[in-house]
Amino acid sequence: KDMAEYKNLMEKCDSRIVAHDIRRMIVDVKKVDSHTYECHQGKIGYRQFGSLMYNQVHGYITAFCYFKEYELGNVSIDSVKSKCAINLRCGHFSYAKIPHEFNVILGVTGTLDSLGPYENEILINEYKISTRTITPSIYGAYKLKYRASDNVKILFSKSSHRQEIVNSITEARESDRAILVFFDSVKEMGEFQNSEEGKAITDMHTVDETCANVGGEVVAATKSRAVTLFPRVFGRGHDFVCREPLMKEGVHVIQAFPAESKSEEIQIQGRTARQGDKGS
Repeated sequence: KDMAEYKNLMEKCDSRIVAHDIRRMIVDVKKVDSHTYECHQGKIGYRQFGSLMYNQVHGYITAFCYFKEYELGNVSIDSVKSKCAINLRCGHFSYAKIPHEFNVILGVTGTLDSLGPYENEILINEYKISTRTITPSIYGAYKLKYRASDNVKILFSKSSHRQEIVNSITEARESDRAILVFFDSVKEMGEFQNSEEGKAITDMHTVDETCANVGGEVVAATKSRAVTLFPRVFGRGHDFVCREPLMKEGVHVIQAFPAESKSEEIQIQGRTARQGDKGS
């Protein structure tokens, strides 16, 4: 409080606002080391729905993270200055409450019949969803080749788990198919790629949220004999369309981790056998 900068600020601004936000800064600066973010191309971003979002701000933590990355040489001083400001709180809102402002709520999902009791209770009691309709696909019968008794494997060591993934990739590649492998995290994806088992696979590509051209990587992943590794966030929302005439059996998907819910498993399965194509 004895600093000239502090006294000058208190003279120009509402002292109550300044004092309140300084208390917030003191709390937030202690959270920097445990804060999860990614620094990419001189900017700090946060992962959301499979993409890296650069327009999010977490209180004053983001600003202090810019100071930290500047000291590490990862961002410019101009980037730091652009984040240095007092953030005035003008209000709060909840995305979960916004639907209550409307008279009618409509929704579309591919996993309606796989929702658990908790999700169903929220739809009925919280959002008053009273009518549900499950419509068959306009592309006809679902051509996914999958049987849990044959296709679900439980392995008890990392090496055997990785080898099973390699075996599945090799078998599908021999039929000139594209292979998508979904891992629980970027870390596990990298561990497989650098493992002795993983090194047996040639021309293997990895895609994550930091890729500059995610759309292009998704298109390339469905080319004949392509092998592409993804973290689990790519298991929903991305359209892997196959237009390769050589791939008579379609794209082969490997889920290398247990899903947290049935809907997640269905979403990942849905990256293949799309729009009337075959898949497994």
